[in-house]
Amino acid sequence: MISLLTGLTIFVNIAGLAITLGLGLYLVTRSVRSQLAWLAALTLFSLSGFYLHNTLLIYLPGSGILPWLRVAPLLALTLGFHLLLLLPPEKELHGRDFFMPPLLMPGLGNRASTLNRLGVPLAYGLTILLPALGVFPLGLPPPSAPRPIIYLSDRTAPPLYLLTLGFILLFVALSFLHMWQKRKQEPLLTRRRAYRPLFLAVILTGLSGIYLFLGVQLQLNIITIPADIGLGAAAAILGYVVARHYAEMVGVTIERDLLYISLGIGSLTILYVVFAKILHLGGHLFSTLTLIIIVIVAVSSLMLYDALRHSLDRLFYREHFRQLRSNLRALSRETGMHYGLSERLQAVLSALCTTLHVEGGLIALRDEESFVCQASEWASLRGEVYAFEALAATEITPLPLPGTSGPQYMALLVPIRANGEQVAALALGGKEREAPFSEDDLFLLDDLADQLGAMIQATRLQEENALLLSQMVSDYRQQEHALQRQADSLVAVSLEGSQPATGEASNEEFVAAVEDALRRLYDYSYLGEHALAQLLVVQRRLDGKVPGSVTHIDSGKALSQVLVQAMQKLRPEGPEPKPHVVPTREWHQFLILHLAYVSGEPNRDIMSRLYIGEGTFNRTRRRALRGLAKAVQEMDRAMRV
Repeated sequence: MISLLTGLTIFVNIAGLAITLGLGLYLVTRSVRSQLAWLAALTLFSLSGFYLHNTLLIYLPGSGILPWLRVAPLLALTLGFHLLLLLPPEKELHGRDFFMPPLLMPGLGNRASTLNRLGVPLAYGLTILLPALGVFPLGLPPPSAPRPIIYLSDRTAPPLYLLTLGFILLFVALSFLHMWQKRKQEPLLTRRRAYRPLFLAVILTGLSGIYLFLGVQLQLNIITIPADIGLGAAAAILGYVVARHYAEMVGVTIERDLLYISLGIGSLTILYVVFAKILHLGGHLFSTLTLIIIVIVAVSSLMLYDALRHSLDRLFYREHFRQLRSNLRALSRETGMHYGLSERLQAVLSALCTTLHVEGGLIALRDEESFVCQASEWASLRGEVYAFEALAATEITPLPLPGTSGPQYMALLVPIRANGEQVAALALGGKEREAPFSEDDLFLLDDLADQLGAMIQATRLQEENALLLSQMVSDYRQQEHALQRQADSLVAVSLEGSQPATGEASNEEFVAAVEDALRRLYDYSYLGEHALAQLLVVQRRLDGKVPGSVTHIDSGKALSQVLVQAMQKLRPEGPEPKPHVVPTREWHQFLILHLAYVSGEPNRDIMSRLYIGEGTFNRTRRRALRGLAKAVQEMDRAMRV
């Protein structure tokens, strides 16, 4: 039994050593100029010392390096506390904001005073004080042990060991309260969800630390494996959060990259172990220390390989050749790591169904005269083919379409268009509790369809560009990263829900005022007494006129000119479509406002020209009015600068 527990403890600690060391090197090699990445890496490296200490304590209990490694968990706690005050990262901090971040506590608000910033310096001070007092979180090994030190009862507690519990509880309490206070101040759902793994990391750290303390203090006959796993999981969570942040900044995914690296490290380790075993058969020594060295060499050689090649390039290649080689190496590493179109569509669909509380849905791509399902949420299987007539539409419409047998249990069809033609279809089932789709839901679906169309078109173009990598490798990487950022933003937009932002509600009165002025666009007497006539951008148009000759009618004319000028900002580039040609969607907002208010055409004639229904017309007109109102505000704000 002892030998089994000894082997299991050694395995867990060597695995923890490999994970923390590998993830730390991953951070500093992928984000070498980031202070936050280096802080996370130092936290992981400190925990690597913790796992190395545990392994050597079993194999070499009298090693001279053990006293130095006893400080590792204490340093890891302090570095982790410092890191938690900077997470989740919003931007790269520097100077005092990085080295002395404010500690948010209930009742203190968000004041970044000097008192609030003393948390990190005091934590580092305690890290120096406790070892000086002979207090170590892992306890002290006995002078002699008849068996391998795998139980916490095998270690002895120093005189002031109770201070360890105080330090752990203080770390957990301050970290938890800080993140809770910071989370309450986040207005966005996606930002609040980012705190979940951080809370989990704090809880795991606290439970693991208390487990170690009680086992040593009370001399409990329990093994160290639960605490080893808990601390490793907490550190891995923090490292992953930082790594994911920098991956999202440049538009790459890291899940497959980390899996690829893990398999690479595992393969190298197995290869080195086999080679060492062969040497062992020839009389050479093979021990736990050999295995530790193998793991460290395998992790370091794989993670530092690209950095070493980049350094050597500086000796042999000019600048433009170094950049080319760097792009090629990065492309070779990232190829296949990004999600494909089907996976991106699936992520967007899943987030959308969760947000709108829809019972199911699917996204089907057009394949000549049919549609093929590429993403499904509680609906049909991927690869299922539908007739073109079953999912073809020009606007959002109920399902099934008249005279067709479309997807079962689907209630709403959202056409996805690009370059004037339908390239895909989004079908959604009914909402939970049979609730109807609101106007805000339809606004969200309209915007989502436009962005999905652009993403599908860009993805297909990217696949064509992949055939010409020898000529456009750098452009290919940038476009692929942009696609990933676009997919991530679509998921984030879907998760935020279909409700309008808080700032939009306060602008409804201004939008209503703009709409009222447009309805009386040529009634200069009415416009002259309108509230919008007091805007600075309107008054500036009256500058230069003879003093005393300006009347309210002149103010009305100026307001009319400002509204028409702002309306022109909605006009797309290029010539206006001819009256007998159905314009593309990019012209809809401008044409609806211009034809309705400037030209005075009836709504039914405008809908006929644009070939849209009344629902789409009203939503597009409302969106155009909001855009026009915001443009007027920005013009007025520019005048005040």
